[in-house]
Amino acid sequence: MEEKVSIKLYQGEIDALRLNNWLQHLEVHFNIHHIKEDENISFVRLKLEVHSLIWWESHTNTLRLEGDPPVTKW
Repeated sequence: MEEKVSIKLYQGEIDALRLNNWLQHLEVHFNIHHIKEDENISFVRLKLEVHSLIWWESHTNTLRLEGDPPVTKW
């Protein structure tokens, strides 16, 4: 089965229902395209923009500065 799933960009809106819907679409995309777990984070990062991307970059920089390992698993 070949199905195209388009994942919208996530801007970081504070809306639990929209975030949950977005996350469910990601899970479907990962399953349909057999994306490996260690590739999920890289894919999701491409789908972040505005506030969510700023938060993610800040979080990963904090982990690096504190000597903690990077997030590698979904």
